[in-house]
Amino acid sequence: MKPLLLLVGLLLASGPAAAQTPLVPSHAGQPAAAPASPDTLAAIHRLFAGRRQRRNLIAAGAAGAALVGTAATPPDRFLSTGDYAKLYGLGAAVIIIADFLFGDDYSRKNEQRAVASFEAHQLAKPLKRKLKARYFR
Repeated sequence: MKPLLLLVGLLLASGPAAAQTPLVPSHAGQPAAAPASPDTLAAIHRLFAGRRQRRNLIAAGAAGAALVGTAATPPDRFLSTGDYAKLYGLGAAVIIIADFLFGDDYSRKNEQRAVASFEAHQLAKPLKRKLKARYFR
């Protein structure tokens, strides 16, 4: 009876050790990673194209405001009392210049970087958060 209890005790004690063995073989024989999803790639392209288009519309609107502001006032009344149209036009020009100098987060180069990181299955979290359902249509 004692040898049987000893055998059962050893079998029960070896259970956790057997559970710690890897069930999955090593990665050497596995195929390469799956290709990137085409709908997500299209969504990334739509996101970047939409943001570039919005940037261009804002710049065009600011340019229009600058043109109207500088053309609305006769040249002899540049900054007289109550005449701030040219000042608004110059302010819009500054906004346009700053937008084109510092607003290149959605450039084609950054789009290619995002596509490459997605294909490597390492898309950044801020970009994942910006991919809303409307870009997957």
